[in-house]
Amino acid sequence: MYKVESKELYPNREAIEELFSFIMNIEGVKKANPTHGSLAPIVADPELITSLTKILGGNKNNWIGIQPGFETGSNILIEKTMPRKALPFSPSEWENVVFNAVKILNENYWLPAMTLIIGLPKETEEDVIDTINLVKRLENAGFLFIVAPLAFVPLAAWRNEQFFDVEKEIDEARFNLIYYCWRHTIIEIDRLLPRLTSVGPFMKYMINFIAKFGSRAMLKRMEKWGKKQGYKITRL
Repeated sequence: MYKVESKELYPNREAIEELFSFIMNIEGVKKANPTHGSLAPIVADPELITSLTKILGGNKNNWIGIQPGFETGSNILIEKTMPRKALPFSPSEWENVVFNAVKILNENYWLPAMTLIIGLPKETEEDVIDTINLVKRLENAGFLFIVAPLAFVPLAAWRNEQFFDVEKEIDEARFNLIYYCWRHTIIEIDRLLPRLTSVGPFMKYMINFIAKFGSRAMLKRMEKWGKKQGYKITRL
């Protein structure tokens, strides 16, 4: 975290505001989006996001993108694998941290494109179901967000763990998680394309057609593959 001074990882609001103001005052810079970010500091200091929205010029016609990782919807798995990710909150609060962070971001015209990890060490079926339920909870709240599941890759503290082999280790719960993330992406395509596509009417029609029908075709292929494996798609 940028110039963080707190052991509990509370964000350094003044330093972050100074950084973003510096960037936006560079000659020729009209728009800027952060890349990766953390969810817990957003909930720890919601006013920081409000301030950054003003600095970046965010509004209903100019949404700001950010790419945080929520990794899992399981409080138990967060505590087992990355408890400090929840700071300054406890791992037992992780699900609500994710929910409230997305809420705060949306209220300030930020669109989070989040990643989660499939096959984390010690992950159980219950952990995967918790993650599915969190995606469902966010979706049912009407929030704007995208979530992309990624296979676990052993890095840093996990370097002695094994890669998650999707072809060999996929199961019904994990298949459903991937399926629902993709299904939610389709929902967001339907909602976001009209407001994000600023091209001519013909090109706009083509982009909408390809995005909507192409994504639905992919979802159908996933359903067909899942049924072939004997997986049941649990309707949310």
